[in-house]
Amino acid sequence: MEMKFPVAARASVAASAITLALTATACGGSANQSGKSVSSSFTATPTAASPGAFDTTSPTPDVAGRTPPSLPTPEALPTAPYASPGSSSPNAPALGTKQNVKQPSFPPCSEANSKLSVDPVARPLNHLLLTVTNTGTTACNAYHAPLLRFDQAVEAIQILASSQPQAVVTLAPGASAYAAINTSSADGGGTGAFMAGQVQVTSVDGIGSAGATTTLRLPRPTHVDSAAFATYWQGSSTDALAW
Repeated sequence: MEMKFPVAARASVAASAITLALTATACGGSANQSGKSVSSSFTATPTAASPGAFDTTSPTPDVAGRTPPSLPTPEALPTAPYASPGSSSPNAPALGTKQNVKQPSFPPCSEANSKLSVDPVARPLNHLLLTVTNTGTTACNAYHAPLLRFDQAVEAIQILASSQPQAVVTLAPGASAYAAINTSSADGGGTGAFMAGQVQVTSVDGIGSAGATTTLRLPRPTHVDSAAFATYWQGSSTDALAW
């Protein structure tokens, strides 16, 4: 026997069936989506500014296990252009040279520690040789040039500036220094000529101050004029008479 439902009951059953169908479809769709694999892989890319250098803001390895290349090694700094310890520099003076050794300071050669003498010479013409000898027990320095005046002359004769040696002559006990005396012009062109019988020798110290004066008798009467000059003290008579 066929059962008959009221119209309202049939409508309710149909609505329920539609709802179940839609629910099943929705659940199936969710399952399909959840079954998909999602990849979060990425790859570090080189930066444009420095070829081969990688962007350090990206993680180091990616999901696939790849590791970016190491950053370039910085170049070694250049070696400083200085001499190594123990080597010599062309610009540095060597120890023990004149630049680093101070000349010893000795007292000036004076009447207290030395004696003076004046002698004639065969050459050059119109020359005499003045000698100072250290008679003391310690060294002395023959500074500058002797100041010379003949007889009662008021002014000393001129000093030949070009005869100045490179260093002060130091005399050990018993050693001598020499100064040449040119007495007159070789061609007779000097003025104020006179005949002299003695010469007064005044020593000079290291700062150029005049010391004591010693009077020496000349070997013979000597013609003196305005061309007369004396040299600086020299270490040998040969050097002195070269002027």
